[in-house]
Amino acid sequence: MKRKILDFSVMKEEISQNNVLKMAELIVFMELRFQIGYLGSRAQKMYADLYTDIKHKNELGYTFSDLYDLVQEGALYLC
Repeated sequence: MKRKILDFSVMKEEISQNNVLKMAELIVFMELRFQIGYLGSRAQKMYADLYTDIKHKNELGYTFSDLYDLVQEGALYLC
């Protein structure tokens, strides 16, 4: 059974401290997907890095890429 990493049902909920980081991850992830058409291979690399960060964020000792800072800035904006 595949693990569902990107769950868009959280976008229908009201913003709260429990779901703000998940919302920010999805917003940045989808924006990067849109930017691939304009930035090309650089955006594809960023997209892949962010996907990896989201997938492994709960693992002990995992080091996030610099791109995850965008997610955290988005979460601050949503708060």
